[in-house]
Amino acid sequence: MRLLAQLSEAKRVPLKFLLAIGVKDCPEGIEIPYRDRDGKLAPRQRVRIGLTSKDGFKWTGSGAVIPYGEWMKHPDIENMILVEGESDVWTLWLHKFNAIG
Repeated sequence: MRLLAQLSEAKRVPLKFLLAIGVKDCPEGIEIPYRDRDGKLAPRQRVRIGLTSKDGFKWTGSGAVIPYGEWMKHPDIENMILVEGESDVWTLWLHKFNAIG
């Protein structure tokens, strides 16, 4: 089973949902795309190395790190939830909450 499918199962976030927001398997782990406010790929991207956060992450590219999810068009900015990581954001988006990480 591919790492993204395993992560999907472990986090209980549907694989189809993750693929729809651009998360995908890559040779080094799981590529998590960061986009700017205009929806363009940010200069820095994140790769999750393994299934758990203990396995680590690495950044690719250079430039400032931006909040994860800032490209989403949040309808209720006053009720934004700020969380630690991408998988927290995915869970909240799945349940229709406004969140960035």
